[in-house]
Formats: sequence, C-alpha cells, structure tokens
Amino acid sequence: MTVRYWSNLTSWNITKKIPEEGDEVVIEAGWNMILDVDTPVLKKLTINGRLSFLNDPDNPRNLTLNAKIIYVRQGEFFIGNETVPYHGNA
Repeated sequence: MTVRYWSNLTSWNITKKIPEEGDEVVIEAGWNMILDVDTPVLKKLTINGRLSFLNDPDNPRNLTLNAKIIYVRQGEFFIGNETVPYHGNA
C-alpha cells in the first residue's frame, strides 16, 4: 500500500489539491492515507483503501475528521484498537 499524508499536496494525485470544505473525497484502493491534520467539513468521504489517524505515542495528537457522510466501501478506517491504542483524542 502506498503511504500518503492528508496534508501533503502530492498525496492527492487526482485532484491536485488538499480537500476543502464541501468536497467529496475518495481514498483510493491501494492507498494508506494518514490523517495528520484536522479536516474541514467534507460533504462525503469514501474509503476504498485505508484511512489511518497519525498515531505517535511519543507525540500524541488530537485529530478531528469532519464529514457529513463516511462510507467505508472496500477499505478500512483505522484509528486504533486494543493492541494498538490511539494516543490522542479522535
């Protein structure tokens, strides 16, 4: 899986821009998108790949994902689990 960071313009090779308020966003199959910044309110987020919250135990971060609709279609939405807990607030 290709690792990409939400805040990095080059991660968005289709739109060539970081998502803005009201956008419909797709995390493509084969992507591991790391959410490293708070998002504006998105109209829709479709996850076909993997969306993971940045999780650094040495530097915990509070992150907010804002979307009217989140659709995990063929992918994975990963914030943390029992063996790998999220170290900030999501």
